[in-house]
Amino acid sequence: KIKQNKNSLSEIKMWQPNPGDVNELVTLLRSSINATTEQHNSIYSKLEHYSQSGHYCCYLGYIACDSNVDKSIRQIATLTLKGNVDKGFDKLDPEVIHYLKEIAITGIEDSEAFIRRAFGSLIAALYCHLGQTKWPELFPNLVKGLNDCNITLPFFETTLETMSKILEDLEDPKHYFLLIKEEKYGKPLNDLVPILLNCCENELSSHTILRHALFQINMFLYGMPANLLRNINRFMEILFR
Repeated sequence: KIKQNKNSLSEIKMWQPNPGDVNELVTLLRSSINATTEQHNSIYSKLEHYSQSGHYCCYLGYIACDSNVDKSIRQIATLTLKGNVDKGFDKLDPEVIHYLKEIAITGIEDSEAFIRRAFGSLIAALYCHLGQTKWPELFPNLVKGLNDCNITLPFFETTLETMSKILEDLEDPKHYFLLIKEEKYGKPLNDLVPILLNCCENELSSHTILRHALFQINMFLYGMPANLLRNINRFMEILFR
């Protein structure tokens, strides 16, 4: 069983794993790649045992972020982590959730495309459990990244894709976009509109960027932020050009 870190839970952001436990978990994840059905059952049983540790998700996140670990192992760790968040979110300590939020934001800047996408899915899963009121810094940080003149194209695409995943996973998008009306939460979403419109007008935008930009603007119609209302004719020209 993974050893519990002895630091105060309030310091979990500075959490450091036990190297032996990391190696053991990496070996277990690696063995799952080409395992038989019987072996998979054994591996699943061991992972279930590990999952009893309060820091299990932290270990998965640590492995997923470690560029020294094989790409395939990192991807499995990220997807396993997302699965644990989906089915056991209510059992996670608040400080563990805080740690996962931190590494997820870092993960969408990874150099590997499938790792970025996996972390984007994790962000969407966390957000759908937390909501805007419990993760108010998410969209300001994402929009700030999109406005960064030094942002790379892969990071830009992954950020937009992550936002689209959040919208797709929401049970009631109308409820989410009511937040646009609140000054406290609406500003970053309002600031996002010009970025999305520029993406649609830029002939150099990739198909991925264009698809996610149009999808998100359509979703914004529920709340009609001020910047979209002011640019509605511009948006209509984009649709019918």
